[in-house]
Amino acid sequence: MKRLLQQRLQDQVDSVLPGFEVLCEFGLGQVIEIRLRRIKSHESIRITGVQLADLRGPGALDRTVEQLLFEIQAIVGNLPAQDPVRTG
Repeated sequence: MKRLLQQRLQDQVDSVLPGFEVLCEFGLGQVIEIRLRRIKSHESIRITGVQLADLRGPGALDRTVEQLLFEIQAIVGNLPAQDPVRTG
């Protein structure tokens, strides 16, 4: 499930935020930690943690990816800008 979440989220991030990499790692308990990393500078920021249970069920993964993409786009404005980030 972690790999699928990372792949789906990376596909979305590639289309709106080129130059960023999504990293998903298992955290404590049944949580997948999500980080966003700028490929050029290796700066990273923790976005959030997702409960594995929240990824189960019809459409749950797609809804989670949509919500995470919204959070990522909101947070990217707070990252130190080396190159302008185009989100549109």
